[in-house]
Amino acid sequence: MIKLVNKMGMMSESKKSGIAYTLSTLVTKGLVFLTIPVFTRIMPSAEIGKINLYNSWFSLICIFSTLSLTSGGYQLALKEFDNDKDRYESSVYSLTLLVTSFVTVLYVMNPGFWEKMFGLSRAYMIMLVIGLFLTPAQDFWMARQRYDYKYKMSSFLTLISTFGAVVLSVFAVLNCKPNETGWARLFVNNLVIYSVALLLGINILKKGKCFYKKEYWAFSLSLSLPLVGHAIAKQILDVSDRIMINQYIGSSAVGIYGTLYSVSSISLIAWNAMNGAYVPYLFKNIDNIDEHNNIRRTSSTLLTLYTFIAFVMILLAPEIVRIMATQEYYEAVYIMPPIAMGVALTAVSNLYSNILIFYKKTKVIMLASGAASVVNLVLNYIFIPRFGYQAAAYTTLVAYIIMALIEAVVATRYYKNHTKLKMIYDNKLIFILCVITVLLSFISIFLYGAKIPRYLVCIVCLLATYVLYKKS
Repeated sequence: MIKLVNKMGMMSESKKSGIAYTLSTLVTKGLVFLTIPVFTRIMPSAEIGKINLYNSWFSLICIFSTLSLTSGGYQLALKEFDNDKDRYESSVYSLTLLVTSFVTVLYVMNPGFWEKMFGLSRAYMIMLVIGLFLTPAQDFWMARQRYDYKYKMSSFLTLISTFGAVVLSVFAVLNCKPNETGWARLFVNNLVIYSVALLLGINILKKGKCFYKKEYWAFSLSLSLPLVGHAIAKQILDVSDRIMINQYIGSSAVGIYGTLYSVSSISLIAWNAMNGAYVPYLFKNIDNIDEHNNIRRTSSTLLTLYTFIAFVMILLAPEIVRIMATQEYYEAVYIMPPIAMGVALTAVSNLYSNILIFYKKTKVIMLASGAASVVNLVLNYIFIPRFGYQAAAYTTLVAYIIMALIEAVVATRYYKNHTKLKMIYDNKLIFILCVITVLLSFISIFLYGAKIPRYLVCIVCLLATYVLYKKS
């Protein structure tokens, strides 16, 4: 421990921030996933399905209410307005409040229509509207903390709020009727999260004291509006399977598929933490040609590490599902490899979309995700009614491959033409990693009945990850 503290003391603030953010993200997300085996055993799958449906709609509507202002363009704006970040932050948060007010008016004008359309009761819809007002404040604040390398307070606040929400949610579910567990879990969890977000929102407005500034709104909207299209398409890609499964099969199937999707996405926790720490470093150094080799090496190392992590999670899918859920869920374990690989390709998309965002080519990101979501919708429409919810796992993988491929090709072409330099990423390595991992993931399905070979492969992957980490 002393050795670790001494080592941290010699690190730059950027590295300390990256490590702290990664660890806090892993711990907090890990706490959430540790509750999955609790909730799957004490909540009916239909109640879990309601929460999955609520979260799917919330994520989709949040795109409209925030105009994607909390996305990658926000980090670039912090660099652009480095000397006036408080006023900028206050201004764009005020913009989200204005748009959310308009969304709220639309709901209040005809609540019954929206409740029927979303398949959610009035209580769920009111909770959704409250969240639309408050959650952008936390997103803005957290992104600002990461950009400024202020990792201590953000890590502490994340850990405390997540721990409180998790503990109180379990307590609430254990003390209510089975058919009320979905609402009880959601209400208590959001009570904690939204309370923190409210305080952060007040702090942002108090420090910045700026509701409107044309320069800030114009700059942010020029970057974010194309990302609205991307975010909508991405959310359709992420949640349309659950919405269509609910329509064609029912909420219980949504609960099973959604739970397996969440378990399959565990590895994404690691990537989101890595990418969250990587983006500020990339944006601050991409124009510095002396740092290009470091960027190339860092991006390759991060993606390789993540690939090993994702593949180990796929190999251990049977054990993970047995721990996380009941036999009802275990029967669907074979859909985890395609889901996990589809989700893992998000890492590849992020690497290239970071480049596109920096050069303000956000329309390309929108077109790539739009094409992927259209393909996903069409394939879901064709195959879910015929083959059940299992088909959605494979349609998701196809869609993610399309999105990653488009962004990689366009980002590489633009970067070379714009800078007249070699691509900042090792495209050959990235392509090889993707192909090998996808092939091995499908092969792993046939190893689910053979524990020893799977465990041996896992040990090899973990050792390789450790060696790579030590060399990085």
